[in-house]
Amino acid sequence: MPHLLVITPYPNLSADTRYRIMQFIPGLEKAGWRVSLRPFMDARLFTIYNQPGNTVQKIRWTISGLVDRVGSIVSANQYDAILIHKEAFPFGPPWLENALQKRVSCLIYDMDDAFWTHPPQFHQIGSRFRDPNRIAKMIGMSDHVLAGNEFLANYATNYNSAVTIFPTVLDTDRYLPRIEAEDEKVTIGWVGRWSSEAYLHKLIPVFQILNQRYANIEFNFVGGMPDSFPPGLPVKLIPWRLESEIEDLCTFDIGIMPLPDDEYSRGKCGFKLLQYMALGIPAVASPVGVNNHIVREGINGLLAKNEGEWVEKLSQLIESKSNRYEIGNHGRVTVEENYSLAKAFPILLNLLNSYSGS
Repeated sequence: MPHLLVITPYPNLSADTRYRIMQFIPGLEKAGWRVSLRPFMDARLFTIYNQPGNTVQKIRWTISGLVDRVGSIVSANQYDAILIHKEAFPFGPPWLENALQKRVSCLIYDMDDAFWTHPPQFHQIGSRFRDPNRIAKMIGMSDHVLAGNEFLANYATNYNSAVTIFPTVLDTDRYLPRIEAEDEKVTIGWVGRWSSEAYLHKLIPVFQILNQRYANIEFNFVGGMPDSFPPGLPVKLIPWRLESEIEDLCTFDIGIMPLPDDEYSRGKCGFKLLQYMALGIPAVASPVGVNNHIVREGINGLLAKNEGEWVEKLSQLIESKSNRYEIGNHGRVTVEENYSLAKAFPILLNLLNSYSGS
């Protein structure tokens, strides 16, 4: 039985670990692969790493993660392949990745973000201790690269010719179309982490205009920070919970995905947009990066590039339940045909088998 080691920076609390890696593991194991998953951060560090303070704990748990990574190098020759998602270690040059590559016959690199840059609104301390060329170096040393979209693939091909576009996908047996309530209330929803909430806040003027125009709307923001919206805006802030992830999304009648048009955002894989669409929730998104490829304007979604268009497109959906239904249905079909686990799994399995000789 071939053995795959999967290295990720984050535990299963992170969506990229769950949807780029973990949801494929049962299928791989059924197909004859043994899979070992080793995240760098445990749940304790993941919960606090972006927050101020807790310096001693952060240092201790970072050292613990580093020790585990060294252990991975020592045992690397027992694996038939290693798949690195994003990076093995956040600081310095890619010396850990290089050491792993030298001890295994197949190293696959998976990228779902423009990780060679950083969100421009954050000044992350980690960026000061990183080799600015570490992502390019990791791409170059890999036997194969899985890129979440065309933008990432184009970057990767500058350093490696073995690149496959491998979008972030959803299990359509878990994400089933929701049924909109029969009442007149229309809920506009968003889901995200602290790292993307700044994009949501850019739409506050839009929310205020809509709130003045329509008496039947409310806003459900899953993962949004408390006390960060103006008084009078009917906002319900729902803490993100792994166990109720899909249930909370099903409270939305309309989903939104605002993004700035910058290099980091162009590397995103449209994950929350796909979540909405898989559940049959009509969505409005910024026309940035892969969103332009996922959305067919007016058919399976809507695109809005400025404040006026956000007001216009959201108003269209607020005013027409039938329009919401039609766009939501087409969005579901888009996910089933192009962004489903069933469609993506054979690509990963065939790739692994081709390198292992299975």
